[in-house]
Amino acid sequence: FTRSGGELDSAGVKEGDAIRWSLGVSTIDPLLLFTQKGQYFLLPVHQIPEFKWKDTGTAIVNVLPLAKDDRIVSVIPVKPAELVPPEEPATAAGPSLVFATRRGQVKRTALVEYATNRNMAIAACKVADGDEVVKVFRSDAPEDLLLVSELGMSIRFTEAEVSLQGRVAGGVRGMQLKENDAIVDVLSVSGDEGEVLVLSDYGYAKRSLLLDYPLQGRGGKGIQTFEFKEGKRVRPNGTKLVAAFHVKEAVTLSTVTNQHVTGEFLSESAPIDDRRSQG
Repeated sequence: FTRSGGELDSAGVKEGDAIRWSLGVSTIDPLLLFTQKGQYFLLPVHQIPEFKWKDTGTAIVNVLPLAKDDRIVSVIPVKPAELVPPEEPATAAGPSLVFATRRGQVKRTALVEYATNRNMAIAACKVADGDEVVKVFRSDAPEDLLLVSELGMSIRFTEAEVSLQGRVAGGVRGMQLKENDAIVDVLSVSGDEGEVLVLSDYGYAKRSLLLDYPLQGRGGKGIQTFEFKEGKRVRPNGTKLVAAFHVKEAVTLSTVTNQHVTGEFLSESAPIDDRRSQG
């Protein structure tokens, strides 16, 4: 990896494929892999076959018994010691995992609850019919959660409003959505520093100041974060949002279209505008 320059674009991937995550881990670390159906796997890094950087690697189904109709939405590396249950009962002070589903549910569970010796799919989060997990991330110091929806709505509330629940619980309502709307991303934010960058399916992007996203109560309808252009004579800027990021400094974002065309743009090139702007 080091000899090949550590460049993502020189990694061996199949044609039309793209890298989603690049993690620096040790062979003794376990990975927690979460699926959209609310299952998870614990995969020790040493069980992943070693390849050269330019090799394409192996399909995940050769390493894990992943169901054909399920897919991985988040990969979280942990340290073995973090999965050892504490002598005292788990408190809110330890690291936790935050889940968000497409229909607006959020859940928080202590990380130690995901310790296991089994190498099969285990329930990570109860998911209702017609719903799916969109993201799982690790939270070490509870901050605020910012949910962003496909139709350009967003809500910010404190993570503490989502009380810790058991591993198989289904969570609580994070955001009230219109019938044809869905959660596209959940961000961990704090303070007023930085911007919220959103990107539409037609490739329109913009940033708005985090300062403009006040704390609201969990479960509300939220406020607008993107305006879609409508009308016969305007060039449309998208039908839905596909991604959201909290940016504090310039970062390069890689894009992949449904035609497998890859590209990239600098976050600074997305204009800073008010929440209701069109990008």
